Amino acid sequence: MKKLVSLVLVAGLALVALPGCKKSVKPKTSTNPAPQTESESKQQPVVEKPAPETLKLISRSEVKLSDKPPLLANGGFETWQPGEPAPKGFNVPVGTKSAIRKEMKDVADGVLAVSQTWQALDNADSFVKKFGANVEGLKPRGKYVLEVTAKNTSNKTVTVAAWQDTGSPANPYERIEGASVDIPPFVKEFKTFSCPLAPNTDRPVRIFTGCSDKRGEFPATVIWDNWTITEEE
Repeated sequence: MKKLVSLVLVAGLALVALPGCKKSVKPKTSTNPAPQTESESKQQPVVEKPAPETLKLISRSEVKLSDKPPLLANGGFETWQPGEPAPKGFNVPVGTKSAIRKEMKDVADGVLAVSQTWQALDNADSFVKKFGANVEGLKPRGKYVLEVTAKNTSNKTVTVAAWQDTGSPANPYERIEGASVDIPPFVKEFKTFSCPLAPNTDRPVRIFTGCSDKRGEFPATVIWDNWTITEEE
């Protein structure tokens, strides 16, 4: 029995000693990165994309805004103090033929506009008593453009015109040729109308509204927004 156990032990030791029974050892790999080729070293670094909703500076160019005041101040009617009857720089119509109110819902741009309602024709009224504003600083015979954005849902034509102060008590205003724009009936969406404006002198110019259309019925309501005067280049 002892001989049998000894033979088994010798056989086991012989199997362990055989070359084919050795444990395989994986070759060690180098941890150093492969050297870059010349073309790879010249490539630009990869720019990572910013995460969503991330602000990133893309330019340092300075944006210069015009420092010139508008020729027609507050033409968008945005400056209108609480309790004031008219926007800054404008006057309310005198009398009962028309009236204005602050419009905050139906506007072309910004947050404020002017809603004007006529109850009667006002073509016989003085220009200074109509809704409008005085404009100063325009060049004599200068080439300007008057633009008016309006919505007219009524069945009457209304007008925006420009006349000029003469300095004469006998005839204080004179007409500026061609400086008049008509807003036709049933303009249900805001639209911009324009006309040329070439002042006769360097005296103030009066921009005002009016209704002389005998057709249709009263009341007639127009919403005004964005009155501008620009000089042609």
